[in-house]
Amino acid sequence: MHKNDRIIVLLGIVIIVIALVGAAVGGKPKSEETGSDEKFNDYRSWPIKESSAKHTSGSSQENSDETLVFNITDNYVTQLIIELNWLDETSDSRNYENQPDSFNFTVFTAWDEVISSDDVFNPVGEAGLITETITIPEEGIKDAAIGEWTISIHCGNCGDQVPIVSLLGLREIEDTGNDWILNYHYEFHSNN
Repeated sequence: MHKNDRIIVLLGIVIIVIALVGAAVGGKPKSEETGSDEKFNDYRSWPIKESSAKHTSGSSQENSDETLVFNITDNYVTQLIIELNWLDETSDSRNYENQPDSFNFTVFTAWDEVISSDDVFNPVGEAGLITETITIPEEGIKDAAIGEWTISIHCGNCGDQVPIVSLLGLREIEDTGNDWILNYHYEFHSNN
């Protein structure tokens, strides 16, 4: 064996030894080492995106409930924003004042928590609005929001139109319900 051949063989052995020692000390490559759950530990650095807004309209009778169901399919949802809007009818004439209507809603989350809004009356002659922001628990943020959500909208007391001056023999005009619009959207971390 020539001297050059011995050097090549020795270099080959050294390279093999270095590769074996590196594999033994370094373990698996980083991409294989990380389990599927560990890959997402860095979601906080991902940008926040907003889902498209969803709108549902309906009409409720006084002292009744309407139930809506929707699904969330995105991971890493941070919060859900729900708004309930209604516009009370105007008074029939200058002789009447329309009393406010009241609404509230209850949310049944995908992780079985129940969250209720306050009972809200619209200002006289104006629109009513309830906004509720639901924060997703940090410990379950990866998939806690995924699944079915239910919202129960409660129409409470619908204020009648009452005469401003009762001496004219005017009677109250009954208010039996109101129309409403429910809007919701959510924010989530996304690496796409």
